[in-house]
Amino acid sequence: MTATSKSPKSISPVYVERLLGLRDLLKTADSGKPVAAYIIPSEDPHMSEYCPECYKRREAISGFTGSAGIVVVTSDAALLWTDGRYFVQAEAELSPEWTLMRSGTTGVPSMEDWLAKNLPEGSKVAIDPELHTVNSTRTLQKKLESSMKELVLLGPETKGVQASSHNLVDQVWGSNRPAPPSAALRVHPIGFAGHGVRAKVASLRHQLISHLRDDANAAPSAAAAAAAAAAAAAPIPHLLVSTLDEVAWLTNLRGSDVECSPVFLSYAIVHGRSGGSETKREGESEEDRKARVKREKEMAWTAEEEAKLYEEGESDDDLTVTLYVDLAKVAGAEVQAHLKREGIQVKSLGSITADLSTLAATSGSKSDVVFVDPARASAALLNTLSNKKKDSTRKRAREEDEETAPAPSPSTATAAAPSPPVSSVVKELTSPIVLAKALKNPAELQGMKEAHLRDAVAMAQFLSFLEKEIKGGRVFNEHEIHVELTARRAGQSGFLEPSFPTIAGADSNGAIIHYRAPVEGCASVSSETMLLLDSGAQFDCGTTDITRTMHFGTPSSHQRSCYTRVLQGHIALDRCIFPPGTIGSILDVLARTHLWRAGLNYLHGTGHGVGAALCVHEGPQSISSRLSPTATPLKKGMVVSNEPGYYETGAFGIRIENLITVVEKDTPFKFQNETYLGFEPLTLVPIQLKMVDPNMLSKDEIEWIDQYHATVYDKVASRLPAEDDVAQEWLRRNTRPLAEQLQA
Repeated sequence: MTATSKSPKSISPVYVERLLGLRDLLKTADSGKPVAAYIIPSEDPHMSEYCPECYKRREAISGFTGSAGIVVVTSDAALLWTDGRYFVQAEAELSPEWTLMRSGTTGVPSMEDWLAKNLPEGSKVAIDPELHTVNSTRTLQKKLESSMKELVLLGPETKGVQASSHNLVDQVWGSNRPAPPSAALRVHPIGFAGHGVRAKVASLRHQLISHLRDDANAAPSAAAAAAAAAAAAAPIPHLLVSTLDEVAWLTNLRGSDVECSPVFLSYAIVHGRSGGSETKREGESEEDRKARVKREKEMAWTAEEEAKLYEEGESDDDLTVTLYVDLAKVAGAEVQAHLKREGIQVKSLGSITADLSTLAATSGSKSDVVFVDPARASAALLNTLSNKKKDSTRKRAREEDEETAPAPSPSTATAAAPSPPVSSVVKELTSPIVLAKALKNPAELQGMKEAHLRDAVAMAQFLSFLEKEIKGGRVFNEHEIHVELTARRAGQSGFLEPSFPTIAGADSNGAIIHYRAPVEGCASVSSETMLLLDSGAQFDCGTTDITRTMHFGTPSSHQRSCYTRVLQGHIALDRCIFPPGTIGSILDVLARTHLWRAGLNYLHGTGHGVGAALCVHEGPQSISSRLSPTATPLKKGMVVSNEPGYYETGAFGIRIENLITVVEKDTPFKFQNETYLGFEPLTLVPIQLKMVDPNMLSKDEIEWIDQYHATVYDKVASRLPAEDDVAQEWLRRNTRPLAEQLQA
């Protein structure tokens, strides 16, 4: 959602210059020796989907502005892999020096396969270990080694004396690289967060202790005694948190370091403590203890229990979290008071390296265990924590000196790709915050509902204005659509910023799935335009994301047919009921079936998770055709998007998107005593019905449309200003039953 379409004539020569500069650096990148290829991912050191400007290295070298993609540069090739959302955009943005690799299409190899096949044996492939996860680094190393090639993790020894950074793109970017963001943080109120930091940490501690206990119970018989002894010694668990939305959720803080996402550059370590709350309290029965521990694990605290937790934590100075962040960002009085109350210690962002090294170095005398998520933490971080001081894949004379050197920082370390940890100080685990963050508590869900009501008012005011102006002969451009819509949202209380740059695609631009209109030279929106409008907002209480497709003139029969099939898929997914344990890929077919019947499809997922006053994209849940053996089932409290679409390159695009939340459903039966699940829409904005071919709809589908629009009117009309006659009439007219609208 961060894309700008460019014509080939607008491609800046600076990208060609940087590419040539990078190729020069390849000749001496490995301590004066050459490397055959350099990989540049989209991610920053926190594996963010959307990055601060200073970390947009892939964009800086290629000119491609989409949010997803990875680049490989060799002495004679420059390749970009991206997915179907960005094919059209990449074709427009890449200069002739680049080759677009259309991921997921027939005959296009993965990046790893291309490197293995096209580079000579003995070639070295270099990466910046800060920008690649532990898992992806291991996968890449295994693939390269199988084809007799070597992975090189570039560090300080490999850069020239005059170089400002070990990262090769930074070196060619030079003084044009933006400075890191510096805005102050703010407290996310408990009324929107639902639980305080101490409560979240207490739940996480329970989960980490459970994993330690499970590891001990699962130990091989030869090691059972040692494992039991270790468990009896009550090791203190810690959790390394490196992704920005997890840190923000954990600390109940928000920032503005990333455009459209209320996060901030940071790391965190959740600290365990000796003892714990699983022991029986005075006067507590064993049955009550088990019930209490279960509530604490699931963060289903009573108000009294959470209040007691704060009394106990503040009385014994319990350290819950160490937050690593630019200290200037937390200087405000409200933030300082919040940190003290929640038991959060603050250190500078760069201190994470020294603290991880200390944990690794003292593990022999202390029973500390650090949990790391290999799918989210960088290879550099784990290498530091694992205390790897030498590159085991590269036999060089300097290894003896490196063996006794201080542990290097994760931003500069030269090391081997991380192997599974053998030291007891490190254990690998999917971060428990990922699921906890996805399962919205009642306060978070209420905040999301309120955000969507505010957004519905803004959308009604904007769409009524837009239709009236176009009917009167006014011609807008795509950028003006964004400006006018954002102005309506800004009029709502608690508005902070868009949740992603608005996608306003007129006619053929609607077929560019993640299009972003340039300020100048964009397409017009008039009485003959078909417009795809995908937008969203960050409010203090929640996050929104909505797409509506509309025609301001007369749609063709083909456009109406395609639109109706997309709407039918949207309805089918919204209405479905499914058993617990169902993953999103099982439901994805419902959104595509009507398109498939006509030989049509779309090249993106049907649904992504959405954060509560956090990132517009979050996991682990999704609704997609991609199958995964480790996919997370849809659970009560999750929020996902429902956004099937259809796109004809050079003609038009269609997408209809609501956010929906997973709820329990009342069914006539309960097979195996299980409560089945379904969806409830959060988005409350009318769907344009003149684009619909009613002859294609079933009775149930018409009933869904009428019921949805009745709900929209009931909930939104009272929120619109009474004096706003234009918006009030627009909402009334566009939420009438389908039959009545078609007769008008």
